[in-house]
Amino acid sequence: MREDGSATEEAALYVMGLLDGAQAAEFEARMGEDAALGLAVASLNNATVALARAVPRVALPASLRERLMASIAEPPSLAEAVPAGFHVVRHDEEGWLDTPIPGFRIKVLVSKPGIGYEMLMVEFAPGTRYPAHQHEAPEQLFVFSGTLQTEGRVLGAGDFIHGEAGSHHQELYSHEGCRAVLVRRAA
Repeated sequence: MREDGSATEEAALYVMGLLDGAQAAEFEARMGEDAALGLAVASLNNATVALARAVPRVALPASLRERLMASIAEPPSLAEAVPAGFHVVRHDEEGWLDTPIPGFRIKVLVSKPGIGYEMLMVEFAPGTRYPAHQHEAPEQLFVFSGTLQTEGRVLGAGDFIHGEAGSHHQELYSHEGCRAVLVRRAA
């Protein structure tokens, strides 16, 4: 790793997909030889999720907030109530978090740091590239729509990939767009 701090800056540019093809290839070659550089990229990828969660929420008008709080306190019908011990996340446009990687967003389905895992729905817009990274812990990805190019293969709906801790994940690319479920260690 370079002593002047430019390697850390270059890792950030790499994670955000702002290096051109030649720069990214040169960086990946260095990352393969320098474990600390790979860990910096993995750490920045984890920070991406944390930053997405930290995006400020828009303040609701008082009347809307009151109606929302009333519906939470007293659900409209028992048929819509979720039994104790269950958690429901609807498949709609609410709850998505943008990340610093253009075209890549996440929706937290469940996060259980005490148990040690989280499950995210991830979405790649058409043409999105997710930078290569090092896995600090095992990860599982299940594609349920679209296609995702990874590790020399094109995965489609119903395909699954598992990455062991310490494995180097090459760049991911989705030509047509993709939605998948990602299970990994909770941050």
